[in-house]
Amino acid sequence: MTPTGTEQVAASFGDRVCHCYAPYDYPFAVKRFLEQARPRLLVLMETEIWPNIINHCHA
Repeated sequence: MTPTGTEQVAASFGDRVCHCYAPYDYPFAVKRFLEQARPRLLVLMETEIWPNIINHCHA
């Protein structure tokens, strides 16, 4: 997402959505990110393929 996209998220959703940039798809970075962020949902859009984050996001 671009800085403009970030602004659009803030303008559209305000405090109801927490936006952050995901790390590069390195296993150690993804693991740390998920441990800290503890997301409940992962949404991948367009042609984004993130094998490590998909692997680490499991129920």
